Amino acid sequence: KEIGKIRTPAVLYKGQAIKISVDVKNRGWLKANLIGESNELLATEQINKTSTDTILFEQRSIPSKRVQIEFELNDAKLYSFVFASQ
Repeated sequence: KEIGKIRTPAVLYKGQAIKISVDVKNRGWLKANLIGESNELLATEQINKTSTDTILFEQRSIPSKRVQIEFELNDAKLYSFVFASQ
């Protein structure tokens, strides 16, 4: 079974948390990777169950910079993600 990948365009990131809503099937998962400007991995988190408005990357002490978020999905559907207000 193939793992799906989605990567956002670069966005300005100020260390805020990210809320996501995802439907995860039995034994499925979603992994979220925070990727820096030089393509370095800044943080990663994994969710193994269906969730609504789950917080990822809770208040990181990362200087303001442009980042991409890469989502890897295995038997999961990503419905939404949004930067949480500080």
